[in-house]
Amino acid sequence: MGAADSAQSTGRSTKFRAILAGGLVLGVGAAITLAAWTDEEFASGNFGAGTFVFEGSINGTDFTSNPDTPGQEISFEVGAQELSPGDAVSGAYSVQVTEGDYDATVILNDGTSEPATGLTYSVVETETHGCDSATVGDPLITDAALGSGAADLELGEFQVGDARSFCFTVTAGDDLEQGSAATGIWQFTATSME
Repeated sequence: MGAADSAQSTGRSTKFRAILAGGLVLGVGAAITLAAWTDEEFASGNFGAGTFVFEGSINGTDFTSNPDTPGQEISFEVGAQELSPGDAVSGAYSVQVTEGDYDATVILNDGTSEPATGLTYSVVETETHGCDSATVGDPLITDAALGSGAADLELGEFQVGDARSFCFTVTAGDDLEQGSAATGIWQFTATSME
């Protein structure tokens, strides 16, 4: 190998080393670029269930929750325990969606009453709590047999805070048996509206 060849080989070797060194510098630069700053943004949402409270009252003022049968006892007129054929006694009850996030639709039925031969009931919605002639409105149920499991009566929409009142009248028929007893249990079922 001549001196020219040796010089040319040395030149190539030097170029190769220079290219290799340049590649290493670029590699270090690339590593530095990969270690650049990062920043994050998070988004979140909070979730919970709304509420509604449905309560009843035997005096139209003090509302309490009575979700279990037989519930609050309506104050029927004197003589409700000593009926004879032709007698009728009345008692008032009020319900409302007391508080919460939703209005509700309400259904009334008597499917849990203990049946008794000779007793029927009627229901009217009243302007105020009570059953006197000044409060009585249009009949919703007329002369249904107590404990007959009458068809569910849709009472419509109840808005939060608005009480609605009802007068229940129980009448003894000619076929009422002496010494018999019965319990009328009326159920108001409220379903929240979205």
